[in-house]
Amino acid sequence: LAPYVDNEVPPGVTIRYTGESEDQAESFGFLTTALLIGLALITLILLLQFNSVGNTLIIMIATGLSLTGVMLGLILTRTPFGLMTFIGVISLAGIVVNNAIVLIDYIEQLRHKQGKEKQEAVIEGGATRLRPVLLTALTTVIGLVPLTFGLNIDFVGLITDLDPAFQLGSENT
Repeated sequence: LAPYVDNEVPPGVTIRYTGESEDQAESFGFLTTALLIGLALITLILLLQFNSVGNTLIIMIATGLSLTGVMLGLILTRTPFGLMTFIGVISLAGIVVNNAIVLIDYIEQLRHKQGKEKQEAVIEGGATRLRPVLLTALTTVIGLVPLTFGLNIDFVGLITDLDPAFQLGSENT
């Protein structure tokens, strides 16, 4: 075989990415499909729950804006967008939607049941729901720390043999 010139592939030779690259592409495709179907179903459920396009749009925009923080964090830490990051993004979307539903529902209660003006209801609702939203986010972050650093403890081994087989760092990190 003659040496490659300008990275040209000789006639009759094909290059195909296989192995881990192929598996990762397949996983990303599946997760992308799952994310899009999930967002479509969430949007449909929100439309049915709130009976309002505006409230649904606010929640979906909040979900999109949460990705800004993810991207900023990945850029600052120079971390590639991998499979575990994608799973984390899907989890984040669920948390953001949950917090936004609770906040908007409370604001709607203030407006319709207590007769407050929109701006006053938003300010009071935001102030009232700030602590629960922050606590939800904090507990989620703390819960994902072991996954982030690859912290692994064998609890069965700890109970049966008093050997936790503590491990820091794994193939997931």
